[in-house]
Amino acid sequence: MDSIKTLAELCSLYLPCSGGDDNVKRLLPVIKKYTSNITVTKGGSIIATLGDGNDRALIDAHFDEVSFVVTEIKSSFVKIASPFGADVRVLPASQLVILGKKEVKGVCFCMPPHLLDSARIGKTPLVTDIFVDTGLSERTLKSLVSVGDPVCYARRFEKLSKKRYLANALDDRIGCLLNIMLLERLSSSLPEGKSFDFSFVSEEEAGLRGAKTAGFGKGYSKALVFDVTFASAPKVASHKSKPLGSGAAIGVSPLLSDSLSNELKSTAKKNGIPFTLEVMGGRTGTDADAISVREGGIPTALISVPIRNMHSTAELCDIDDINAAAELAYRFLGGEI
Repeated sequence: MDSIKTLAELCSLYLPCSGGDDNVKRLLPVIKKYTSNITVTKGGSIIATLGDGNDRALIDAHFDEVSFVVTEIKSSFVKIASPFGADVRVLPASQLVILGKKEVKGVCFCMPPHLLDSARIGKTPLVTDIFVDTGLSERTLKSLVSVGDPVCYARRFEKLSKKRYLANALDDRIGCLLNIMLLERLSSSLPEGKSFDFSFVSEEEAGLRGAKTAGFGKGYSKALVFDVTFASAPKVASHKSKPLGSGAAIGVSPLLSDSLSNELKSTAKKNGIPFTLEVMGGRTGTDADAISVREGGIPTALISVPIRNMHSTAELCDIDDINAAAELAYRFLGGEI
Protein backbone atom coordinates (compact mmCIF):
# COMPACT_ATOMS: atom_id res chain seq x y z
CA MET A 1 0.00 0.00 0.00
CA ASP A 2 1.10 3.53 -0.76
CA SER A 3 0.22 5.09 2.60
CA ILE A 4 0.63 8.69 1.39
CA LYS A 5 -1.64 8.06 -1.60
CA THR A 6 -4.24 6.42 0.65
CA LEU A 7 -4.08 9.28 3.14
CA ALA A 8 -4.55 11.77 0.32
CA GLU A 9 -7.58 9.80 -0.88
CA LEU A 10 -9.08 9.74 2.62
CA CYS A 11 -8.51 13.48 3.07
CA SER A 12 -10.15 14.20 -0.29
CA LEU A 13 -13.50 12.90 1.00
CA TYR A 14 -16.15 15.17 2.47
CA LEU A 15 -17.27 13.38 5.64
CA PRO A 16 -19.12 15.90 7.83
CA CYS A 17 -20.10 15.19 11.39
CA SER A 18 -23.42 13.43 10.86
CA GLY A 19 -24.87 9.96 10.80
CA GLY A 20 -26.00 10.26 7.20
CA ASP A 21 -25.85 7.61 4.51
CA ASP A 22 -23.84 9.93 2.24
CA ASN A 23 -20.77 9.55 4.45
CA VAL A 24 -20.94 5.77 4.15
CA LYS A 25 -21.29 6.00 0.35
CA ARG A 26 -18.17 8.18 0.14
CA LEU A 27 -15.96 6.13 2.47
CA LEU A 28 -17.08 2.58 1.72
CA PRO A 29 -15.29 2.26 -1.69
CA VAL A 30 -11.94 3.01 -0.05
CA ILE A 31 -12.37 0.30 2.60
CA LYS A 32 -13.69 -2.22 0.07
CA LYS A 33 -10.31 -2.18 -1.66
CA TYR A 34 -8.94 -4.14 1.29
CA THR A 35 -11.81 -6.39 2.46
CA SER A 36 -15.33 -7.44 1.55
CA ASN A 37 -16.32 -8.48 5.07
CA ILE A 38 -18.01 -5.20 5.96
CA THR A 39 -21.10 -4.20 7.91
CA VAL A 40 -22.71 -0.77 8.24
CA THR A 41 -24.37 0.15 11.52
CA LYS A 42 -27.68 1.97 11.84
CA GLY A 43 -25.74 4.95 13.17
CA GLY A 44 -23.69 5.27 9.99
CA SER A 45 -20.45 3.65 11.16
CA ILE A 46 -18.53 1.03 9.15
CA ILE A 47 -17.02 -2.16 10.60
CA ALA A 48 -14.57 -4.30 8.63
CA THR A 49 -14.01 -7.72 10.20
CA LEU A 50 -10.89 -9.86 9.90
CA GLY A 51 -10.87 -13.46 11.16
CA ASP A 52 -13.39 -15.51 13.14
CA GLY A 53 -11.51 -16.38 16.31
CA ASN A 54 -13.03 -16.27 19.77
CA ASP A 55 -10.56 -13.63 20.99
CA ARG A 56 -12.10 -10.52 19.42
CA ALA A 57 -10.58 -7.02 19.55
CA LEU A 58 -11.99 -3.68 18.45
CA ILE A 59 -9.73 -1.30 16.52
CA ASP A 60 -11.34 2.14 16.37
CA ALA A 61 -10.91 5.39 14.44
CA HIS A 62 -13.43 8.11 13.66
CA PHE A 63 -13.91 9.39 10.13
CA ASP A 64 -16.01 12.49 10.70
CA GLU A 65 -14.47 15.95 10.48
CA VAL A 66 -15.27 19.28 12.07
CA SER A 67 -18.00 20.79 9.93
CA PHE A 68 -20.87 23.26 9.75
CA VAL A 69 -24.54 23.34 8.83
CA VAL A 70 -26.55 25.79 6.73
CA THR A 71 -28.99 27.85 8.82
CA GLU A 72 -30.14 30.54 6.38
CA ILE A 73 -29.90 31.62 2.73
CA LYS A 74 -29.82 35.35 1.96
CA SER A 75 -29.11 36.58 -1.57
CA SER A 76 -25.90 34.83 -2.69
CA PHE A 77 -24.85 34.30 0.93
CA VAL A 78 -25.34 31.40 3.30
CA LYS A 79 -25.27 31.61 7.09
CA ILE A 80 -23.83 28.67 9.00
CA ALA A 81 -23.67 27.23 12.49
CA SER A 82 -20.89 25.14 13.99
CA PRO A 83 -22.04 22.60 16.58
CA PHE A 84 -19.05 20.36 15.87
CA GLY A 85 -15.89 21.91 17.27
CA ALA A 86 -14.67 24.10 14.41
CA ASP A 87 -12.16 26.85 15.20
CA VAL A 88 -13.99 30.08 14.36
CA ARG A 89 -10.71 32.03 14.38
CA VAL A 90 -9.69 30.55 11.01
CA LEU A 91 -13.04 31.03 9.29
CA PRO A 92 -12.77 34.53 7.76
CA ALA A 93 -11.63 34.18 4.10
CA SER A 94 -11.62 30.35 4.40
CA GLN A 95 -12.97 28.37 1.46
CA LEU A 96 -15.90 26.05 2.20
CA VAL A 97 -17.98 23.55 0.26
CA ILE A 98 -21.71 23.16 0.83
CA LEU A 99 -22.92 19.58 0.30
CA GLY A 100 -26.29 20.33 -1.25
CA LYS A 101 -27.90 18.76 -4.31
CA LYS A 102 -24.42 19.18 -5.70
CA GLU A 103 -21.24 20.61 -4.23
CA VAL A 104 -21.37 24.40 -4.01
CA LYS A 105 -18.14 26.29 -3.37
CA GLY A 106 -18.03 29.39 -1.22
CA VAL A 107 -15.73 31.66 0.76
CA CYS A 108 -16.37 33.10 4.20
CA PHE A 109 -16.79 36.84 3.91
CA CYS A 110 -13.97 38.71 5.62
CA MET A 111 -14.58 42.31 6.65
CA PRO A 112 -11.73 44.49 5.31
CA PRO A 113 -9.74 45.98 8.19
CA HIS A 114 -10.41 49.47 6.80
CA LEU A 115 -14.11 49.04 7.62
CA LEU A 116 -13.77 47.74 11.15
CA ASP A 117 -14.48 50.03 14.06
CA SER A 118 -11.93 50.11 16.88
CA ALA A 119 -14.01 47.81 19.10
CA ARG A 120 -13.90 44.99 16.52
CA ILE A 121 -10.25 45.15 15.44
CA GLY A 122 -8.45 41.96 16.44
CA LYS A 123 -11.61 40.29 17.72
CA THR A 124 -12.67 36.82 16.62
CA PRO A 125 -16.12 36.94 14.99
CA LEU A 126 -18.95 34.79 16.24
CA VAL A 127 -19.83 31.93 13.90
CA THR A 128 -23.33 33.41 13.70
CA ASP A 129 -21.75 36.52 12.13
CA ILE A 130 -20.11 34.51 9.34
CA PHE A 131 -21.61 34.70 5.84
CA VAL A 132 -20.48 32.29 3.12
CA ASP A 133 -20.35 33.97 -0.29
CA THR A 134 -21.22 31.50 -3.07
CA GLY A 135 -21.26 33.98 -5.96
CA LEU A 136 -24.56 32.50 -7.13
CA SER A 137 -27.89 34.22 -7.52
CA GLU A 138 -30.34 33.58 -4.71
CA ARG A 139 -32.61 31.64 -7.07
CA THR A 140 -29.80 29.35 -8.22
CA LEU A 141 -28.47 28.95 -4.70
CA LYS A 142 -31.86 27.92 -3.31
CA SER A 143 -32.25 25.38 -6.11
CA LEU A 144 -29.02 23.67 -4.97
CA VAL A 145 -28.81 24.30 -1.22
CA SER A 146 -31.28 23.83 1.63
CA VAL A 147 -31.25 24.79 5.27
CA GLY A 148 -29.69 21.89 7.16
CA ASP A 149 -27.18 20.93 4.45
CA PRO A 150 -23.70 20.12 5.81
CA VAL A 151 -20.71 22.34 5.05
CA CYS A 152 -17.02 21.35 5.07
CA TYR A 153 -13.71 23.07 4.50
CA ALA A 154 -12.54 22.92 0.87
CA ARG A 155 -10.11 20.06 0.33
CA ARG A 156 -6.33 20.33 0.39
CA PHE A 157 -3.45 17.87 0.58
CA GLU A 158 0.06 19.23 0.13
CA LYS A 159 3.59 18.04 0.70
CA LEU A 160 5.29 20.65 2.89
CA SER A 161 8.67 18.94 3.16
CA LYS A 162 10.18 15.48 2.75
CA LYS A 163 8.15 13.87 5.52
CA ARG A 164 5.50 16.43 6.41
CA TYR A 165 2.08 16.96 4.88
CA LEU A 166 -0.65 19.59 5.16
CA ALA A 167 -4.29 18.55 4.83
CA ASN A 168 -7.82 19.00 6.09
CA ALA A 169 -9.26 16.40 8.41
CA LEU A 170 -6.04 14.65 9.45
CA ASP A 171 -8.16 14.42 12.60
CA ASP A 172 -8.95 11.59 12.20
CA ARG A 173 -8.24 10.37 8.67
CA ILE A 174 -4.83 9.42 10.07
CA GLY A 175 -6.67 6.95 12.31
CA CYS A 176 -8.62 5.65 9.32
CA LEU A 177 -5.34 5.18 7.45
CA LEU A 178 -3.89 3.24 10.40
CA ASN A 179 -6.97 1.01 10.43
CA ILE A 180 -6.50 0.27 6.72
CA MET A 181 -2.74 -0.30 7.05
CA LEU A 182 -3.37 -2.83 9.83
CA LEU A 183 -6.25 -4.46 7.99
CA GLU A 184 -4.04 -5.06 4.97
CA ARG A 185 -1.02 -6.26 6.96
CA LEU A 186 -2.83 -8.52 9.41
CA SER A 187 -4.85 -10.16 6.63
CA SER A 188 -1.68 -12.00 5.58
CA SER A 189 -0.53 -12.84 9.12
CA LEU A 190 -3.65 -13.22 11.23
CA PRO A 191 -2.79 -14.59 14.70
CA GLU A 192 -4.48 -17.92 15.39
CA GLY A 193 -7.69 -17.74 17.39
CA LYS A 194 -8.05 -13.98 17.02
CA SER A 195 -10.43 -11.73 15.15
CA PHE A 196 -10.47 -7.98 14.69
CA ASP A 197 -13.26 -5.50 14.05
CA PHE A 198 -11.86 -2.36 12.43
CA SER A 199 -14.46 0.30 13.12
CA PHE A 200 -14.65 3.56 11.20
CA VAL A 201 -17.09 5.46 13.36
CA SER A 202 -19.25 8.52 12.81
CA GLU A 203 -19.97 11.53 14.98
CA GLU A 204 -16.94 11.57 17.27
CA GLU A 205 -16.91 15.34 16.99
CA ALA A 206 -20.54 15.43 18.19
CA GLY A 207 -19.86 13.65 21.46
CA LEU A 208 -18.37 10.21 20.66
CA ARG A 209 -21.75 9.06 19.40
CA GLY A 210 -20.49 6.46 16.93
CA ALA A 211 -18.12 4.85 19.43
CA LYS A 212 -20.94 4.39 21.92
CA THR A 213 -22.76 2.00 19.59
CA ALA A 214 -20.50 0.54 16.87
CA GLY A 215 -19.84 -3.13 17.57
CA PHE A 216 -22.01 -3.07 20.70
CA GLY A 217 -22.48 -6.49 22.29
CA LYS A 218 -19.62 -8.24 20.48
CA GLY A 219 -17.81 -9.20 23.70
CA TYR A 220 -14.48 -7.58 22.89
CA SER A 221 -11.50 -8.66 25.01
CA LYS A 222 -9.82 -5.30 24.38
CA ALA A 223 -9.97 -2.20 22.23
CA LEU A 224 -7.35 -0.04 20.57
CA VAL A 225 -8.26 3.52 19.59
CA PHE A 226 -6.41 5.63 17.02
CA ASP A 227 -6.61 9.41 17.13
CA VAL A 228 -4.43 12.50 16.88
CA THR A 229 -2.91 14.69 19.56
CA PHE A 230 -1.28 18.11 19.77
CA ALA A 231 2.15 18.62 18.24
CA SER A 232 4.75 20.90 19.79
CA ALA A 233 4.90 24.45 18.51
CA PRO A 234 5.85 27.91 19.82
CA LYS A 235 3.78 28.83 22.90
CA VAL A 236 2.23 25.35 23.10
CA ALA A 237 2.77 23.87 26.57
CA SER A 238 5.29 21.02 26.46
CA HIS A 239 3.25 18.83 28.81
CA LYS A 240 0.28 19.09 26.44
CA SER A 241 2.12 18.37 23.18
CA LYS A 242 4.52 15.98 21.46
CA PRO A 243 7.24 16.86 18.93
CA LEU A 244 6.56 16.05 15.31
CA GLY A 245 8.74 13.08 14.37
CA SER A 246 8.85 11.70 17.93
CA GLY A 247 6.85 8.58 17.06
CA ALA A 248 3.62 7.13 18.39
CA ALA A 249 2.04 8.75 21.45
CA ILE A 250 0.89 6.08 23.92
CA GLY A 251 -2.02 7.22 26.05
CA VAL A 252 -1.86 6.98 29.84
CA SER A 253 -5.05 7.87 31.71
CA PRO A 254 -7.32 6.63 34.50
CA LEU A 255 -9.87 5.85 31.78
CA LEU A 256 -7.42 3.63 29.89
CA SER A 257 -6.23 0.14 30.80
CA ASP A 258 -2.93 0.34 32.70
CA SER A 259 -1.97 -3.16 31.60
CA LEU A 260 -2.58 -2.37 27.91
CA SER A 261 -0.70 0.94 28.12
CA ASN A 262 2.22 -0.89 29.73
CA GLU A 263 2.05 -3.58 27.07
CA LEU A 264 2.24 -0.90 24.37
CA LYS A 265 5.33 0.59 26.05
CA SER A 266 7.01 -2.82 26.34
CA THR A 267 6.20 -3.64 22.72
CA ALA A 268 7.65 -0.34 21.52
CA LYS A 269 10.85 -0.79 23.52
CA LYS A 270 11.27 -4.42 22.46
CA ASN A 271 10.93 -3.57 18.77
CA GLY A 272 12.81 -0.28 18.76
CA ILE A 273 9.72 1.74 17.80
CA PRO A 274 9.94 5.45 18.67
CA PHE A 275 7.24 6.58 21.10
CA THR A 276 6.30 9.14 23.71
CA LEU A 277 3.84 8.97 26.59
CA GLU A 278 0.74 11.15 26.54
CA VAL A 279 -0.30 11.43 30.18
CA MET A 280 -3.83 12.67 30.83
CA GLY A 281 -5.37 13.20 34.25
CA GLY A 282 -8.85 12.14 33.18
CA ARG A 283 -10.73 12.18 29.89
CA THR A 284 -8.71 11.57 26.74
CA GLY A 285 -11.11 13.47 24.46
CA THR A 286 -11.21 10.47 22.11
CA ASP A 287 -13.44 7.50 21.37
CA ALA A 288 -11.56 5.67 24.13
CA ASP A 289 -13.63 7.57 26.70
CA ALA A 290 -16.84 6.00 25.38
CA ILE A 291 -15.51 2.53 24.57
CA SER A 292 -13.77 1.96 27.92
CA VAL A 293 -17.04 2.29 29.85
CA ARG A 294 -19.31 0.64 27.31
CA GLU A 295 -21.35 -2.43 28.31
CA GLY A 296 -19.53 -4.04 31.24
CA GLY A 297 -16.36 -2.11 30.42
CA ILE A 298 -13.81 -2.86 27.68
CA PRO A 299 -10.07 -2.64 28.45
CA THR A 300 -8.93 0.11 26.09
CA ALA A 301 -5.61 1.45 24.83
CA LEU A 302 -4.93 4.63 22.89
CA ILE A 303 -2.30 5.44 20.26
CA SER A 304 -2.21 8.98 18.92
CA VAL A 305 -0.26 10.77 16.21
CA PRO A 306 0.79 14.40 16.83
CA ILE A 307 -0.47 17.05 14.42
CA ARG A 308 -0.30 20.83 14.35
CA ASN A 309 -3.19 23.23 13.76
CA MET A 310 -5.89 20.78 14.89
CA HIS A 311 -9.46 21.57 13.77
CA SER A 312 -8.22 24.02 11.15
CA THR A 313 -7.89 24.20 7.38
CA ALA A 314 -4.22 23.19 7.43
CA GLU A 315 -3.41 20.37 9.81
CA LEU A 316 0.21 19.19 9.67
CA CYS A 317 1.63 15.71 10.27
CA ASP A 318 4.91 13.80 9.97
CA ILE A 319 4.73 10.51 8.06
CA ASP A 320 7.32 8.91 10.38
CA ASP A 321 4.87 9.24 13.29
CA ILE A 322 2.16 7.49 11.28
CA ASN A 323 4.52 4.64 10.38
CA ALA A 324 5.62 4.29 14.01
CA ALA A 325 1.99 4.10 15.17
CA ALA A 326 1.21 1.47 12.52
CA GLU A 327 4.20 -0.68 13.46
CA LEU A 328 3.45 -0.44 17.18
CA ALA A 329 -0.19 -1.40 16.67
CA TYR A 330 0.77 -4.33 14.44
CA ARG A 331 3.19 -5.75 17.01
CA PHE A 332 0.76 -5.09 19.86
CA LEU A 333 -2.09 -6.93 18.16
CA GLY A 334 -0.04 -10.07 17.63
CA GLY A 335 1.96 -9.53 14.48
CA GLU A 336 5.09 -11.54 13.91
CA ILE A 337 8.12 -10.33 15.88
